[in-house]
Amino acid sequence: MLSRGLGFFYNTGAVGAHGLLVEVHPKPEEAFSDGPQSLLPNEFEALMEGVRRYVTVDGRSL
Repeated sequence: MLSRGLGFFYNTGAVGAHGLLVEVHPKPEEAFSDGPQSLLPNEFEALMEGVRRYVTVDGRSL
């Protein structure tokens, strides 16, 4: 699931976005809503590490 939309998230950090809204759920298939678009916790961790690399290049931090 992690490959979906990563470019979008990285680009938002690169252009100076001040926030992201990300659905995270330990069992997306059991979520009451938005399960198919939810990331697993480990996927979220990987996503944020990638975003962190992008924003630190610009001298910012998370």
